[in-house]
Amino acid sequence: MADNINQIVQDCNVLLLAAKTHQPELAEYGVTTEEVQTFGTAIQTLETKDMAHKEAMNAYHNKTTLQKAKIAEAAKEIWKVREIAKGVFKPDKAKMKEFNIGSALPVAVAEILNELLYIKEVATRYKTELSARGLKDEDLTALQTIHDELAAADSDQENSLSLQTAAGVEKKTVLKETKLMAYRIRQSAAVCFADNPEVLKEFKSIIKRKKSASSTDTGTAADTPADSTEPAT
Repeated sequence: MADNINQIVQDCNVLLLAAKTHQPELAEYGVTTEEVQTFGTAIQTLETKDMAHKEAMNAYHNKTTLQKAKIAEAAKEIWKVREIAKGVFKPDKAKMKEFNIGSALPVAVAEILNELLYIKEVATRYKTELSARGLKDEDLTALQTIHDELAAADSDQENSLSLQTAAGVEKKTVLKETKLMAYRIRQSAAVCFADNPEVLKEFKSIIKRKKSASSTDTGTAADTPADSTEPAT
């Protein structure tokens, strides 16, 4: 299950408040003022990285939508020229084959780009014959235009995917570090306030944990007094 960053940030902010409030007592157990400040900064960074990742995901979605639209336009242009060619050259199988009539439209973007240029070249060669059945100069121009637009859209989509992946890695790294900081603070609090359950409650995670498969309905919780959870590795 994917981490709920908003919930984790909320949980960490609750812990941060408790750590700030009780830092003097926690200092004996290694929780310094600098560590608490660093934890606060990490929470803010996590929020920033999460937002950047979401923005990158939205950008990738939009670029992919545009790419698909350009693929559909390319298929339409290729289909049109092939249909005109069928009306001109059928049953001349040799010429029909030159237009790849009978072959499925390519699926991979690289193949679609090649097909657009190829069909343009063949259609230009037989322009006189095809013009008699409706081919226009605009159709040849459209083949080149959609080729250029699809190439640009595909490049943008690939770039946005790389940015999304990088943003995801950065967020995951900060998330792992922030979880580890939270774990260490809770571990120190568990020892520091072992005899003070009221204060210990302030360090308790607000994130509800699922019961483990080994737990029973009447069994005791396996959490430490500070309700610490091992950070993900």
